[in-house]
Amino acid sequence: MRKRIVSVLILLLPGILMSFFHAAAQSPDTAATEHEKPALRISMPSYGTIRFEGDISAGDRIRLYQREYRSAEAVIIDTLLSDTAAETDSRADVPWNTYNALSAERIRPDFAYHGSDVTLKALYGIVSEGSSEIRSGLFYTECFLETSVINQFYSTYHGSSSCGEAAGVIAIQPVYPSEGIEMYDRMNVMRDYCMDGDDFCTGAPLYETVGVHITNTVNRYITEELSGSLLFTDHRTADKTTQETLIGLVSTGRPAVIEVCYLRGSVTQDFWGISHWIVINGFFLVGNTYWFRYSDPITVSYIGISSDLLEASNKNVAYPGLPYTPDRYIGAFSDPLFSIE
Repeated sequence: MRKRIVSVLILLLPGILMSFFHAAAQSPDTAATEHEKPALRISMPSYGTIRFEGDISAGDRIRLYQREYRSAEAVIIDTLLSDTAAETDSRADVPWNTYNALSAERIRPDFAYHGSDVTLKALYGIVSEGSSEIRSGLFYTECFLETSVINQFYSTYHGSSSCGEAAGVIAIQPVYPSEGIEMYDRMNVMRDYCMDGDDFCTGAPLYETVGVHITNTVNRYITEELSGSLLFTDHRTADKTTQETLIGLVSTGRPAVIEVCYLRGSVTQDFWGISHWIVINGFFLVGNTYWFRYSDPITVSYIGISSDLLEASNKNVAYPGLPYTPDRYIGAFSDPLFSIE
């Protein structure tokens, strides 16, 4: 028996040695290619300054670009804003002046988007060292989706509590555009679903709507009335802030339905009267702070709101005097409608 084991080991020894040398050749110190670098991070610590952080060495060439997408013209425009050299290792601050572009190039987009008009702007950078280059992801500065807005009080049943269905109608506009009476017909069909059970509404006779009801209603309408296949889902996760989630959704063409504290036509930080559904359909930078634009089915208008106020108003907490905990849902299409990455 021992002789057989020894014989087997002798037969396997060349393969074992080859595996050992192969593993040694693929050790962490040697497996990586000489041009492989970690991700290049981009941020704006103050107005007019773009910061790059990563594997940057003094003297590396840094090019700052603005990428703009205009759906009405079906073009992507890359504009070179600056071309400088890093002065220190690991981090570089580059002035951002959108009115001092060095050159621009129109590029046909590699995707199709046939919904409402979109204006989307983002910054990115490329760091070059010899023949190697690393590119940052996009740092979004502006995005507007034209979704329209609808008056929830024109709902057939209890217009004062029809913000959820109104928000659902607004949110599907990029894929299933409508206007005028057709928008109101959609809202009333979705409102009719409330009569079919707790999957779509609850709290008779007011038929209060929560996040999962909006999703169920939208998905049923898309499937039954439009013969579509796109799905609405909840995008709230524990590892992302409301701001991060909304930027990710809106910058890929997806208006987002969220619930906020609301009183007398304005979003509030604490609950004082109404919990209300709105649709986020845009964002823009003011200094180094994000603001969002939303469609409001009560004031029937587009309104701007700071990210801090929106984050506070959308917190998943219970408020004194409120008989239920607001549903901090973030509803939107499950898959991106486009990407300019």
